[in-house]
Amino acid sequence: MTFSIVARDSTTGELGAAVAGCVLAIGARAIIVEPGVAAVSVLAAGGTAEQRGIIDRIKAGTHPESAIAAIDPGREVQCGAVGRAGAGTWTGPDTPAHATDLVEEHYAVQGNLLTLPVVCEAMSETFLDTTGPLARRLLAALRAGQQAGGDVRGQQSAGLVVRSPDANEVLPLDLRVDDHRDPLRELSRLLDVHRAHDLLAGNADRLHEDADLAQRLVDAAERIPGDSLLTGWAAAGAVAHDMAEAPVLAAAADLLSPTFPAWCAHQASLGGPLAPAWRSLGAVG
Repeated sequence: MTFSIVARDSTTGELGAAVAGCVLAIGARAIIVEPGVAAVSVLAAGGTAEQRGIIDRIKAGTHPESAIAAIDPGREVQCGAVGRAGAGTWTGPDTPAHATDLVEEHYAVQGNLLTLPVVCEAMSETFLDTTGPLARRLLAALRAGQQAGGDVRGQQSAGLVVRSPDANEVLPLDLRVDDHRDPLRELSRLLDVHRAHDLLAGNADRLHEDADLAQRLVDAAERIPGDSLLTGWAAAGAVAHDMAEAPVLAAAADLLSPTFPAWCAHQASLGGPLAPAWRSLGAVG
């Protein structure tokens, strides 16, 4: 049905899962991450019952490999799981070919109905060779799987979830592309959007005093045109720090949202150090 990877970042403790395939909304039904416990993928004929069972067994202290082995081996199901104790994967004998999997200490890759059996190998190699945050590595693995052949039926949807061990993220990373001609390209765009909004969500209260933050938001708004929320906040930061990009961003925000002046008025009414910037922006509309 699809191909997936589950992984743990041994440095940060983050757990993540990523999946892609030619089926509607695969991210909503194939992968699950419970912060600090496990990341699980269940493919083919499996579903949420198997996901929950694997997570519960891992939470109770069972190694991921054993937690997966407890599933009825006669079923057409394929699973991967990773937790603090390691990783495991399993492919049922009736899972549609090409059906392959592989597992290392901190990750597991699995796929079925693949164009070629080398899809999982390509994902594994790319995951190991890619540096940076776990989300970037997982997405790179999906891209490699697609480039190696991917789902024999084509592309339709994808999903990516990464959670910190203590689940204290301001904006948890849980992204899905449910129906798209190029879901991995769209998932990559959404990851860029998430990074920008995560930066904003965790730092908006100091935008007035941090020119570097304002510049990073301006850069993000330029990379992601069409995002009215990001453009509006980037404009506020640019005005507050008298940046050259302020007029262009203000005009862009006004064009993107017909309610931009009302939003500016609301933000100005809240008071605080950014109120003058919001009042100035409101005059644009």
